[in-house]
Amino acid sequence: MDTRRMRYILAIVENDGNISRAAEKMSITQPALSQILKKVEAQHGVQLFDRSKNPMTLTNAGRIYLSAARRIKEIGDSMQREFDDEHNLETGELHIGTTPFRATYVLPHLLAKFHRKYPGINMVLHQALNDELIRMMEESVTDITLCSFQGVNAHPRGLVMRELYHDELTLFMHSDHPLASLEAIEDLEPLRDELIITSIKGDPARVAIDKYFDERNFVPGRVVETSNAEFSLRILREGVGVAILSDAIIGMEGIEPLPAHVKLGHTPPTLSTSVAYSKSRYLSASARAFLSELGAMFRVELV
Repeated sequence: MDTRRMRYILAIVENDGNISRAAEKMSITQPALSQILKKVEAQHGVQLFDRSKNPMTLTNAGRIYLSAARRIKEIGDSMQREFDDEHNLETGELHIGTTPFRATYVLPHLLAKFHRKYPGINMVLHQALNDELIRMMEESVTDITLCSFQGVNAHPRGLVMRELYHDELTLFMHSDHPLASLEAIEDLEPLRDELIITSIKGDPARVAIDKYFDERNFVPGRVVETSNAEFSLRILREGVGVAILSDAIIGMEGIEPLPAHVKLGHTPPTLSTSVAYSKSRYLSASARAFLSELGAMFRVELV
């Protein structure tokens, strides 16, 4: 299999069958990429994509090709990581996956510290929600991922996972809100007519929140779903609604003014954050160094 052409085919798949977008990403023209696709199909005597659909989708032969191509790419990438290790952390590339919240509020200090210590290592940050982060790990897009494995995505196969810390999910509101004077809210009834800003369905934080509500037979009247914590904070500053967010933002730099916050009583919902990486994939020196810094930050032995 021609590995150069293989990477072009992978680019088409990664761009959802959109040849124009894939060509732009690979810095070639659309006609040139179309010709590469035709040559690969002619070489193997199969059609890799169903062109009757827009965007194109993989045929069964295409799925077989994709599976093999990803394995070959992983072997090449693993070899390159081992070569990079020969440079004693002077060069290399590290792909880190995490959620937008953790990218904004948890990682900046750590990434800055890591860069100062290893300035030759290029760091690529991939931000996505949990399901997409797990897919990227399974497809070897990322080396290390920070996310939550609670709920539906608990314990994916083939991953090494270590828990780093727990957050308590807390009720936030504008400082002028009638509930802002409370230390904790035991009865959820005052929230029934509130606009509640919460995570999107399927998100681990939302799973924990829904479980908390179900155990108390509470059904919110009005809900705004978002995966963006900064949006939640901004709308609270406008004096609209209440939001259920991680208490990790309390005391963080750059969040000013911080909205009022009230504990959710009766065993509040919690959210764990773990670090994960592939069991079978070679763990580069740069990845091991990052895990060491991450472990020191949260006082957990990772390597």
